Amino acid sequence: MDDQLISLLDYEGVLTALATTPDGLVIAAAGLGGDDAEILGAAGATLFSGDGSGSEDHGMVEVGDGAVHLLRGEEFSLVVLTDSNVPHEALVDLMQESLESVAGAFR
Repeated sequence: MDDQLISLLDYEGVLTALATTPDGLVIAAAGLGGDDAEILGAAGATLFSGDGSGSEDHGMVEVGDGAVHLLRGEEFSLVVLTDSNVPHEALVDLMQESLESVAGAFR
């Protein structure tokens, strides 16, 4: 599973990638660990509040000189921290592939 996340780090400007449960519990990480990963996972989960019935399954929040990108799946989410110059829509396509691989690892 970590290989799917590590492959995201090959994309220019991606600093870290986390696979989380919908409530932000980190199940795998690449490029970050420990308490920092837990904080980022929890922060990512706050991008989508409510019951998850909204039509948006991805989002981005600018933070300092970078951005936090989130892609929500049925069972898992991906949280990716990037430099500010990484285009969200292009990254979402790569994140979708990684999210499918992570979900497949648990089937």
